[in-house]
Amino acid sequence: GHTEVDADTGQQLVLFGTVALPVYFERDERIPYTKRVVTIDEEETVRMAFSRLRTEMAARFTEAEVMAERVTAEWTDEGYILTCLVEYVSDISAPLSYDVE
Repeated sequence: GHTEVDADTGQQLVLFGTVALPVYFERDERIPYTKRVVTIDEEETVRMAFSRLRTEMAARFTEAEVMAERVTAEWTDEGYILTCLVEYVSDISAPLSYDVE
């Protein structure tokens, strides 16, 4: 069958580096996976929760100086919940534009 390719997302065929043909190629990659239920113990759950918290903190506070953080943790019916209260200093100044006459 005929498949229409969007020229913005496809890769155009160019001959000799200069002659662009009206032909586009698009790559569609499919990766098969198997879905299965995995049960982890409490120790691994706690380790994973703190690892995710560290990753989130590193991404969120890259431009800030963390002064203090308090982490509380508890088991609930929904799982292991970490709550992190962070005190930080961040440069919120932004250049303001103004007109000079």
